Amino acid sequence: MSNIWHTVIGRGRTKEKQEAGQYLVLFAILLALAFLLMGLVFDGGRLYQGYRQAQLTADMAAQAASQCIDTVYFEQTNQVRLDEQLAATTARSYVLANRSAGTEIERITVTRNRVTVGVRLQVEMSFMRLLGINQAWVRGESTTRPHYGIEHLWQ
Repeated sequence: MSNIWHTVIGRGRTKEKQEAGQYLVLFAILLALAFLLMGLVFDGGRLYQGYRQAQLTADMAAQAASQCIDTVYFEQTNQVRLDEQLAATTARSYVLANRSAGTEIERITVTRNRVTVGVRLQVEMSFMRLLGINQAWVRGESTTRPHYGIEHLWQ
């Protein structure tokens, strides 16, 4: 009986020696995954903030440009259409005046009744640099039209 008891205890001790350090490996893996998740959340928040900034810049530039109505044409025909050159200049100057660092104009398209402004913003990564991702680009685009309903001048 003592041989059986010694064998069981011996096996238990041998098994403990084989499992020694497994908790340390598991903890190291979980810690690495926690840092990776924290990095994704932090840099994901930076990307979303950059997207909102790019979208807001595009929205406001398109809105400002959509108010550049061709007044001569309006006085002659009582119809609303955009002054294409003035609208493009207004959109460009609005983006340049209100942009944050890393913002670029992708396109400004103006037709008689539509303005489209596209911008992109470079976002610097923090935690993702560890994976080799130093920066990312986010885009914002907005299309607006001049509002109809003007029946006479100065309404």
